[in-house]
Amino acid sequence: MAAFLFALSAFLQQRAARAAIGEDVSTLRDASGVVRLLGHLVRNRTWLVGWITNLFGVGTQAAALKVGSVAAVQPLMASQLLFVLSLASGEGAPLAVRHVTGCRRSRLRRTGAPVDGRRFTAPAHRTGTEC
Repeated sequence: MAAFLFALSAFLQQRAARAAIGEDVSTLRDASGVVRLLGHLVRNRTWLVGWITNLFGVGTQAAALKVGSVAAVQPLMASQLLFVLSLASGEGAPLAVRHVTGCRRSRLRRTGAPVDGRRFTAPAHRTGTEC
């Protein structure tokens, strides 16, 4: 439950920050831009709901740690990544991770050409399967 609350909190706060900034991130290059953004976010209802959700997540995690051991509770906190990805995909937001099949990797490695109009860079330590 705490992992879901932390994921929901991060999702809501990032969504509010993304809406406040828009496409122009150049305003965040100096401290005054960051202070203005923070001032805007403190008055934003979505960001505040995310902040309160985070507090509930901390309380839920503290209750879980009171009942269970750190070795049992903390690994479950990694599941918040799955919750955030599902929340982001439900919103229609582009995911940061793009899956590349082995065939695309091997074709790129063999030819160096873009695959399906997009240029993929395969990690050097992986080898793709031949198509």
